[in-house]
Amino acid sequence: MKRTMTLFLLLAAATMAMAQDSRLFIRGGIGGAEFWLKNAEGTESILGYHLGIGAELPFKNTSWGLQPVVQYVAKGAQDEDSNLTIHLNYLEVPIDLYYKTEWGQKWGFKAAFGPYLSYGTFGQTEVSNGSAKVSVDSFSDEQFKRIDAGLNVDLTISVNKFFFGMSYDMGFKPVHKKSDGETWPCNYSGLFSIGVYL
Repeated sequence: MKRTMTLFLLLAAATMAMAQDSRLFIRGGIGGAEFWLKNAEGTESILGYHLGIGAELPFKNTSWGLQPVVQYVAKGAQDEDSNLTIHLNYLEVPIDLYYKTEWGQKWGFKAAFGPYLSYGTFGQTEVSNGSAKVSVDSFSDEQFKRIDAGLNVDLTISVNKFFFGMSYDMGFKPVHKKSDGETWPCNYSGLFSIGVYL
């Protein structure tokens, strides 16, 4: 899977570098991250955020194009009943198909969607018991899986060289398996973001 992530990164970088009429941007934002799908009951959201660089690669004579992004993303969830907080940090590469329309010379709207692939870089799982707190590496001993994959949706409004909007990640790969083989839920995040075209 590390090779798959490396190939994904190289594909995104090569696409950004070679495409004509491309438009680079940087973006960042904060919001909520949690688990969803099977066995997500009882978990709640924690603070999530992302920071990355991407490119708009328009198809010739259309309003459509590709949008590869390389970004750092913080995800996870918490369970207040068991005083458990899970932080999962990833290097993530979404490669989206986008549709963009412009209103006049200043305003624009863009909707983008597509797959993403993430590799877990580090994270902490914390358990609190009164004043005592125990913290371990989330990815040690395969406690949580390093590879995450799913669908990304991105909606933005632009004004001149600046833009703002919402970004959603919906994971479809379980983040963990319990010892009895029961599958844990998947990552989900919804983030407000702001950015600027370079």
